[in-house]
Amino acid sequence: PQERDEIYQVLEPDDRQSGWRNRTYLAKYDLASGIMQPLTFGYRNIWSSDISADGKKMLFMESHTRLEKRPTTLYSLYMMDMDTMQVDTLVENDGFLNSARFSPCGSLIVISGSPEALEGIGKNVKEGQTPSMYDYQLYLMDLESKKIRAVTRDFNPNVGSILWSRNDNQIYFTAEYKDMINLFRLNPASGKISRIKTQEDLVK
Repeated sequence: PQERDEIYQVLEPDDRQSGWRNRTYLAKYDLASGIMQPLTFGYRNIWSSDISADGKKMLFMESHTRLEKRPTTLYSLYMMDMDTMQVDTLVENDGFLNSARFSPCGSLIVISGSPEALEGIGKNVKEGQTPSMYDYQLYLMDLESKKIRAVTRDFNPNVGSILWSRNDNQIYFTAEYKDMINLFRLNPASGKISRIKTQEDLVK
């Protein structure tokens, strides 16, 4: 029905916020021709997570709410072929995902999420305990086999920003521990993590 000024529909608590129902979508803009091509559409928020080094594939995420039980927000991770527009679902309806990035070769991705992400393979607490949703961990997924490894399961600090270097194929990330943010290097092949010594206690 037509909207009326004196009636405001509230489907969930956040509907009380102005602009809550605004949605984002993805489009590809060709700098040479000036043509913009929509890539996604719909009533759910979509955002880009990463683009492969050769520009042929894109990782993007989608979120929607489910208020009936924890977690109340669910995320899905997809990979799009930029030539064919074909979409591959990598992770669906996981409430504990944060982000994802391609490896330099494009055959692996590193996923950031809390310990309960990906069916809880990163959990390292006692039975019956609930891990912190803000204790972000790293997971490696092989895009061909879809197999996933929890590479920071026994790593105590909380993972922050991530960069997968094209120069040495190592993953560099910041991690928060107590009142410090340090810099670390992860070898994706062996899973070995080493701290990079810096003079500062807070590294961004």
